[in-house]
Amino acid sequence: MKKNKIISLLFSAVGLLGFSNVYAQEDSMTFKRYTNCADCREYIYADGRIEGNTPLKFAAFIKPEDKGKTVFFNSLGGSLDGGIKLGELIRENQMHTYLGNEYYTINEYGEKELVNKDPKCHSSCAYAFLGGVARRTEPDSKYGIHNFRNRNNSNNYLQEKLVDMHIEDYLRKMGVDRDYLYLTKSYENEDVYIMPMSARESLIVDNLVVPEKSWKLEYNALVNIVNVKNGFVEVNIKQLEPGAYVLTYIYTINNESFIPKNVDSLFQSNTLLNLKIDRTNFVLIPNENWKRIGKNIYEETYNLSKPLLMQMSKAQHITLIPQTTNELVNDEVSLSSEGINNIGRFIQRNP
Repeated sequence: MKKNKIISLLFSAVGLLGFSNVYAQEDSMTFKRYTNCADCREYIYADGRIEGNTPLKFAAFIKPEDKGKTVFFNSLGGSLDGGIKLGELIRENQMHTYLGNEYYTINEYGEKELVNKDPKCHSSCAYAFLGGVARRTEPDSKYGIHNFRNRNNSNNYLQEKLVDMHIEDYLRKMGVDRDYLYLTKSYENEDVYIMPMSARESLIVDNLVVPEKSWKLEYNALVNIVNVKNGFVEVNIKQLEPGAYVLTYIYTINNESFIPKNVDSLFQSNTLLNLKIDRTNFVLIPNENWKRIGKNIYEETYNLSKPLLMQMSKAQHITLIPQTTNELVNDEVSLSSEGINNIGRFIQRNP
């Protein structure tokens, strides 16, 4: 018998299904379907207290076509076992999870309507959240953790060890750092620790984070990665031949909840790129239309002359702004001072 199966059986056998948080006095969790823009994919709103039978309710609610959708959470927690099993169901159905600062839907008149102005995901909800294949939390969202205890307050050494084994096994399967468990033990059952974004990133609670501005200087390419609203932009500069260079602008959408159904149609036309070097503006003309190079990944290329690249290497500030009505890719991207300094080194390597 496999180790995790033995742990699961022991978990039930010694009565650990009663582990919960003491303050979750909400109504039982319900599930609803919403959409937050006219063309966006439906999301599932999970709202209320997690109980032992919540995973069964969720299994009855979802449909085969829900595979790949995102679950938006609002819950103060509840049953530990219910939260873990709910997370396992989310993973089994290849769904994603999201915790924001507020949730909206579009009503029958096409108007934006508030669903929740202050969502939270605490206690066992935090464990259910970890089931997402892609997990995203907004920086100021309320993702809260703490230690668990049995409802009769009679934790013993065997119970605690078995709970720890079960949680460690779950964290491993979900790809979360095991230090997550040790952090929860620092806070009593009555307390809730709102985990800061830095901890969510380092413990891989939020697994969609890329460095805010990360540069990598390669032999024949300069790579810059910058976080934007619904994903990240990768700006590559490569040498085609001596004196001739190309800038590649790659946009990756990693927020499944905000991907319109007609997303490919938004990338059918080409996009001029406004290149602002200090106070001087240049307009780069694309070589071709956007190219789809992967799931929700789109690429546009622009030629760069050596004089223009030399001017970029001497700049104090460089900003790239796509000239488009496509709201998915119209973010302003500023290059870091480290990246600008690397342009000069790149030219020296690739004259």
